[in-house]
Amino acid sequence: MQEIVAGVLKRPITPLRTVEQSALGAALLAAVGAGFYPDLTTACRAVVAYAPPIEPRAADIAHYDAAYAVYRTLYPRLRDTMHALRQ
Repeated sequence: MQEIVAGVLKRPITPLRTVEQSALGAALLAAVGAGFYPDLTTACRAVVAYAPPIEPRAADIAHYDAAYAVYRTLYPRLRDTMHALRQ
């Protein structure tokens, strides 16, 4: 998934090492609230660890750009249908 994000954004991303990021965020907020850290910035600096950056691959970028170009041509023709399906 992170490789897809890097390719779509056309830029490297630096993911967290933690898989359960929502749980980590909740734990950090609780730790600040309980007084273990004076503020969230300090808590994050002490706990958050980053994985190596994920670089976008040129082939992926070309693929996503081509798919997006097709989408851009289809959307005006399918807009009413797409919005009708939403309801």
